[in-house]
Amino acid sequence: MTEYRYNKSLYRMVKDAAGEQEEGCFTKCYLMACLARLLELKNYVEIGARDKGVLTAVAASFVLHGGTAESGLRGRDKRDKIDMLHVNGEAGQDYEDSCALLADSAVLVFSGGGALEQKEKAKAAHALIYEGDGYVILLKGAAGTISARKLGAELAGAARKIGESGGRPVVSVGVLAYNHENFIAECLENIFNQRGYFSLKVRICEDCSDDGTVKAIESALAKIDPCAAIDAELIQNPRNIGMVQNFKQLAYMMGGGDYFTFCEGDDYYCDKNRIQAHIDYLEANPLLAFSFNALMFLHEDTGKFENYLKHEELSGKSVFYTADLAKINFIGNLGAGFYRAWHLKNLNPEIFERTYWRLDV
Repeated sequence: MTEYRYNKSLYRMVKDAAGEQEEGCFTKCYLMACLARLLELKNYVEIGARDKGVLTAVAASFVLHGGTAESGLRGRDKRDKIDMLHVNGEAGQDYEDSCALLADSAVLVFSGGGALEQKEKAKAAHALIYEGDGYVILLKGAAGTISARKLGAELAGAARKIGESGGRPVVSVGVLAYNHENFIAECLENIFNQRGYFSLKVRICEDCSDDGTVKAIESALAKIDPCAAIDAELIQNPRNIGMVQNFKQLAYMMGGGDYFTFCEGDDYYCDKNRIQAHIDYLEANPLLAFSFNALMFLHEDTGKFENYLKHEELSGKSVFYTADLAKINFIGNLGAGFYRAWHLKNLNPEIFERTYWRLDV
């Protein structure tokens, strides 16, 4: 079984393929499509009194990967097993006939009115994966209980994600702020104005500045478009704890999403598509732990930009390994990186007590 990761292309495919009759059951369709991908299912059949043809969005997830999607059992070869059966309303004898055609690890979905007796019998005989509003998803055979629980956890996460973020990846952005009165407004403005298909969770850890940093932050927060997919929060330390400890607390606030990145209060993004570019790259390269972008220095006295020289020595390579980074810090700044959120579970708090903590992180 493939482990579930939020898949933007799958979400968009289901959303685009959903017919008018499917608008009210999008979550069910998306979870069924997720299961088709997770379990590599090939054959989908829909039966029931409410059947008006197969659910277009679910059918697409099968057909696009070499599978089949059919309505009803008429003419079906008994040797051609069903991987996912959707009982959409009262199915009568069709349901009894379909039971003999189910594959060993088939998925059963009951929805719509009617078929209540059949549904209750199926729930007693098979393992529950997920129960939503007006539908239930089962895994054939009670022996599949452990697998069903794992699948249920995956689907619950998927349902929660599309419910909370509208299917968008959630990107956490951590901002360190201390005496950045002259820079923080530009920093935040360029974060809030990022373009793309994602939701932002921005956390600003302010370390007891003695200038106008806090007022500048509050002013920037007040300008956020209320309709924007941005969850921003200012965290003010009651006393100055220093950059390392401030970064430590900020790092542990970056969980709960799909990706995270940082931006110090005196830095800013000069490309409005910076975050989306990283998302697209990491989704296209699932084996990579993180990505990083170019870094420039702005000289305040001259107003001129200077490229980070180490980036110019990378000789056209696009993929690097831990051993490469151990030899030389060619990334240059934590803010240039863009990371998968699940790496946070491996973050050991002890590294913040070390001399070379930045490299360890």
